[in-house]
Amino acid sequence: MEVGETTKDGKTISKIEMVVGIRKATFEGLQESFRRSPQVSGFVHADVDGVVKLRKKLKTAGYKVSVTDIFIKLVAMAIQKHPEVNCSRVENEIHYYSSINIGVAVGTPAGMLIVPVIKNCESKSLFDISAEMKDIQNKIESNQLTMDMMQGGTFTLSSIGMFDVDNSDAILNIPQSAIVVVGRIKDEPVVLEDKTIGIRPKAYLSVTFDHGTINGAPGSKFMKAFSHMAEKADEIIEWG
Repeated sequence: MEVGETTKDGKTISKIEMVVGIRKATFEGLQESFRRSPQVSGFVHADVDGVVKLRKKLKTAGYKVSVTDIFIKLVAMAIQKHPEVNCSRVENEIHYYSSINIGVAVGTPAGMLIVPVIKNCESKSLFDISAEMKDIQNKIESNQLTMDMMQGGTFTLSSIGMFDVDNSDAILNIPQSAIVVVGRIKDEPVVLEDKTIGIRPKAYLSVTFDHGTINGAPGSKFMKAFSHMAEKADEIIEWG
């Protein structure tokens, strides 16, 4: 059919786009992900005071570091504490990796979703990660991102807070076994340790696992470590 035509059930077509290239590869990969992996998600309504404090300190010092940059570093640190989540299922084997290669889900100006990879995050500083993310964004905007820059991931992070979205689960980026989603940060009333009411920055963090490779206990331990690190990010991430 063509633009302007009306379907038999009464829908008028306003636009037609071909599912080709990266969009087709993404579509087919998501279909294959559900076919291959028994996926389960968990959620934490986390105190992210440390992330907010760290970003303010960096901004005051003249550094442009995004919230996503900080969360990439925190994911890498949490994986180092719980390396059993940094794995892939390859036929009848589970491969565990010492290299922490984090794919970061980002949108393109054309509206597509792509996942460039920052490799070896276990040995990179927050500033290294931030610089690489800026380079990736520049390459996306100038249409210079290569397929090599989107391969080799061992774990994925999707940061949806920039779109004012609070919470979401995700589909695994196979053959990886885990993906973390970070929602919007909002100031919320909470009960403090002294039983008084205070205001704290909170965000929903979700993690989706391939339950065939990662059982509930190690997955939950990883998520607990990740959320606690977000609360203390300003104390545990070295930058000065």
